[in-house]
Amino acid sequence: MTPHANTVLFLGVSTAASGTAKLFPRWMEAIGIDARLEGIDLPLGSPPHEYRRFVSRLEGEPGIAGAVITSHKLDLYRSCSDLLTPADPLVEIMGEAACLARGKNGLEAHTVDPLSSRLALHEILKARSGRVAGALVLGAGGAGLAVALSLPDLSAGRVTVADTRPERLEHAAQVFAGISQAGSITTSAIPPGAEADELVGSLPPSSLIVNATGLGKDLPGSPVTDAVAWPEGSLLWELNYRGDLTMLKQAGGRAAERSLETHDGWRLFMHGWALSLSLIFDLEVSADDLERVSDRP
Repeated sequence: MTPHANTVLFLGVSTAASGTAKLFPRWMEAIGIDARLEGIDLPLGSPPHEYRRFVSRLEGEPGIAGAVITSHKLDLYRSCSDLLTPADPLVEIMGEAACLARGKNGLEAHTVDPLSSRLALHEILKARSGRVAGALVLGAGGAGLAVALSLPDLSAGRVTVADTRPERLEHAAQVFAGISQAGSITTSAIPPGAEADELVGSLPPSSLIVNATGLGKDLPGSPVTDAVAWPEGSLLWELNYRGDLTMLKQAGGRAAERSLETHDGWRLFMHGWALSLSLIFDLEVSADDLERVSDRP
């Protein structure tokens, strides 16, 4: 990082609505850095030249310290891999970039979600001795794959990743094939236009259900209907923390009846930013730093 780099780019879909806009000054105070955040919005599935323009700008402006990527991790890396240096093996295996930082070899691409997912899961599962009976991850995008990779040693049963898009499931299978500990993860197709009720209902009691579809934030709705048979004593983890969070509300409405536990994505969001800022500014963001910032704005 150049000594005077004072801007962090934030690439997303609706960055102004993110809690980051209010939290960023707190982060800078906590870690002792004077920098500003610039949000850049692109529609989902933007053409490659938009991502290349974004990366070329970062590369060409020394005043930009680095970038955090949210909804565009897969498309950005697919469009710009020739402009970036993978900083860890998972970047190429997963085919995504969640954070871009300046390094000895130019712009370095980092995966962040696998570690931030694991940190958040350990917090969520602490009261359950760190284990669940089975797990279903709805959504095979970057966030869903990162959560799935954290689950084999946290689930006593099968871990399934499901999606409506065959191309996402094909990519997921390729990712899992490249990682030895992912051998216990299976994939399942959800027919287009159908809901995931059957998959959820087939889980054993005390399972983990994860909404990594983007439904309830980037797009309206939920991957399940109101009639879904929630497994007794299970846990619903909604990876989003803002939006209408329909699936979280569905589970919350049946929580007492089915002894359900619900969590949103706030802690995942916080761990992701802590890890990203540590990479961008080449410093350690401590647990105390995170707690000083973590109150919701």
